[in-house]
Amino acid sequence: MDMIASEAQREAIAQEIAGGEKVWWMVPGWIKFRHMVFKGWDKGLANENFPRHTGGAIVLDGIGYVDEYMAEHPEEFLENSDWMGIPIQPYPVSLDRFKSLLLEQVQKLHGT
Repeated sequence: MDMIASEAQREAIAQEIAGGEKVWWMVPGWIKFRHMVFKGWDKGLANENFPRHTGGAIVLDGIGYVDEYMAEHPEEFLENSDWMGIPIQPYPVSLDRFKSLLLEQVQKLHGT
């Protein structure tokens, strides 16, 4: 998550969206590939982990995927939220942080 949004950015987002409550952070691929990301997790394990995140789940979405997914597959999106036992909300972000972190590493590799 730190490559998409810094801790300070996430704290500000959590304050804005969830009133500062504890949040489960996600990226769009976790919505699409839930069964692979949480392989081996059953409803019981989900109930042990997700509900303590009283601010719900926030998807840091730099590509607009979640809104499109919700429009095309509303029942699957609601199923994900039901399985987690918390609401899921998309939050649009820029990928500028990710890009700058990658560029820093490229510069280190090339010694510039």
